[in-house]
Amino acid sequence: RIDKQRRKKAVFSMMTMVKINLWVLLCSSFVSATVREVLQTVALKGGSEFNDPISYQSKALGFVEIFHSTKSNDEIIQYYALGCIYHASQKQPNKRTAVGLPQYPTDNLPGWISSTNWMTVVDKCSWYGISCIGSGVSSIELHNNRMLGIFAPEVELLASTLKVIDLFSNSFLVTEGDEGNAWMGKLTNLENLFFGSTSFEYNGVPSYIGNLNRLVEIDISNTFFTRGPIRVEAFRNLNNLEYVDMADNVYTTTIPGEITQLIDLQFLYIDHVTFLNVEQTLDFLVGMPSIFENWMDYTYFGGTIPTRLGQLSTLKSFSCTFCGLKGTIPTELGNLSGMDRMWLYQNELTGTVPTELARMRRIKYLHLEGNDLRGDMPNDVCF
Repeated sequence: RIDKQRRKKAVFSMMTMVKINLWVLLCSSFVSATVREVLQTVALKGGSEFNDPISYQSKALGFVEIFHSTKSNDEIIQYYALGCIYHASQKQPNKRTAVGLPQYPTDNLPGWISSTNWMTVVDKCSWYGISCIGSGVSSIELHNNRMLGIFAPEVELLASTLKVIDLFSNSFLVTEGDEGNAWMGKLTNLENLFFGSTSFEYNGVPSYIGNLNRLVEIDISNTFFTRGPIRVEAFRNLNNLEYVDMADNVYTTTIPGEITQLIDLQFLYIDHVTFLNVEQTLDFLVGMPSIFENWMDYTYFGGTIPTRLGQLSTLKSFSCTFCGLKGTIPTELGNLSGMDRMWLYQNELTGTVPTELARMRRIKYLHLEGNDLRGDMPNDVCF
């Protein structure tokens, strides 16, 4: 009788396990279909990207299905977008890694420096570099994080809440052309966009940056946004812009008035720039309404220092060294009463140092060496 009861218990236990496993399988199939259906509606390629099981999109889909399938549709989409960013830039070879990291085989590239909590069940707002407002991703700050691969355009799926993207100094992070960069124009809530010292690539400065009318700061320096025009449409509507760094690039047009007329622009960096087959002078600075700091070292400017530069009452920091400037130092620079520091060394300036510079009473640093100036520094200037 005891053996019979044991057999009954064993059979019952086995049947229970079969039912549980079937239930789990059915639930899993239902969840997968639900997640896929949600993402199918927003997939940038209409869902065809999921047909390749090793695509970064399929990997991101699988991650959401395993760890976050019970979340709301909005959160499923956010987790998917972040998963795409991770899998597209984690140890992925591209044309830059082939040249810059020859010591690593393509199947054994180094990963992100920091990836704490990424691709886990932990809430996305606790992932390294991610900040949220409520449940929405508001900031992606992965600067200097050894991202290798491409920056996933699926980031545009975060457009309703995303305010900050900081990818500075990820040298082997690539985008190419409209297909790789068009997401920028869709993130209309962005306030800060930094991708300086990356391998983002475009023929000049794309016009769709002009869609970001809430943008306050942008850094496109030392990228492959180069050998093309600075498109006027890129800056036409950016009335909140305060900070622009477009250094270390090559441009085929001069700096458009759409930049210099920005009413809130305070910081402008154009150092180490080559203007290809066009002549850029310093006249573009005249009339800037709010400029506070302007650095342009190692950028060649034809001509002289314009006398009307002395009208920039807001200018406090000005650096224009190794720029090929000719002529004399205008006496009108003495009108810059709030000037704190000025570097004009290693140019081709001639004449004498104007005594009027003594009116710059707040000046702490004034460097004029390496020019063809005559005479001594006026005593009134050396107070």
